[in-house]
Amino acid sequence: MAPAASSLLATILRDVDANPANVQGALAVLRGRTLIAVVDTQTLDAWSSRLQALLRGPVPEARVAAAALLSETVQQCTQFEFARHREQWAAALLHLLQPISEATSEAAIAAATSVRLAAAEALAHMVTVSAGWPGERRELSGAVSRLATALVSMLGEATTQHGALLVLSRLCAAVPHSLRAHRDKLGAALPSIALEAGAPAARAAAALMGVLPSCLPVAAVEEAWLLHVQRLVGTMHRALALLLGAVVSAPPVRYELPAYALPAEAQASAVVAPSFGVPTTAPSVAAQHSARTSAAAQRRRSALVRCVSRCALALHCGLCPPSTPADALPMPVPLELLVSTAAYILDADGLVPVRVPVTEAALPLAEALLVLPEVHLAALQLLHSTVACAQRHALGHVSTIAPVSAVNCSDCL
Repeated sequence: MAPAASSLLATILRDVDANPANVQGALAVLRGRTLIAVVDTQTLDAWSSRLQALLRGPVPEARVAAAALLSETVQQCTQFEFARHREQWAAALLHLLQPISEATSEAAIAAATSVRLAAAEALAHMVTVSAGWPGERRELSGAVSRLATALVSMLGEATTQHGALLVLSRLCAAVPHSLRAHRDKLGAALPSIALEAGAPAARAAAALMGVLPSCLPVAAVEEAWLLHVQRLVGTMHRALALLLGAVVSAPPVRYELPAYALPAEAQASAVVAPSFGVPTTAPSVAAQHSARTSAAAQRRRSALVRCVSRCALALHCGLCPPSTPADALPMPVPLELLVSTAAYILDADGLVPVRVPVTEAALPLAEALLVLPEVHLAALQLLHSTVACAQRHALGHVSTIAPVSAVNCSDCL
């Protein structure tokens, strides 16, 4: 089969050279026939050289295609071939991670972004494959460090943020210690992304926040995990004080939890201040100011609701991760804190307004009633995640869980 495989590889290269958009068909052929696994060393050398030439070439689309083909090549080659080409592949891909410096148009920036993310993805595949070969993993440690540094810097760029988060999550799963040196920078960047960014980036940031404690030494993992949960719940409590201050008579807990900063739009200062001295003879000015104030209040209300929902999402990602390594340590779950927070939200029905709001900056009662269904939904999500994680251990809190969940579920019927 080797001659036929060599011929197919040559055909793939010609097709990609002619039109980089043909790479998807090329990948399908590579995967379906596992061509890399059956070709001889000479053919693989020629294939590798051509891919490196495309990676160094001037056409961004060809670079992206070459990175995708190299990713598949890495996953099919043997340890012997991986060791022979590892240094050349890593060098070619690392060169493409450099920040964009000479892009002059949006199209050029978009193309350069695609190249950087494709190169990062290919390097992540190399790291994942090398995890089964201790010697190769050790030789790649320098490249892994440079990759992690580049990815952390990409978090500050809107165009690369989401892709960088996905690759960082893969690195955290394959080589957790590689992110240890970047813990502080990630700890500063991820909360704001999870609370304020668009939905795809927010989900990726929330997932990474949930697994980030695993990059620490074993003795520090449990403490870091609990602090992460406390900060998310504390942030939720701060947002709830503003959302439900006119509906409930007391805060969720009598002590203050550590918390992340609330989004700027959620702050009380985000609402336009009253315009004192507006002449009564200028109704158009007063109407414009009223419209601005109403829009600002709506943005603040939406930001607060989004903050609560995103905290529930981040807690779900930590409590119920999509995949857990076999050697992962079981994390402690602060059941009392999570269940009581969910019950506190679900108990708030707005039927009896309070005389003194929890905080002067709280939303008015009319606005609080508007957001109650969305806040209740976030609380039900938190309750579901907690029970799914704790399983039988949640039975000790069934007297709290059952009444609030039954009442809110019956309201939906």
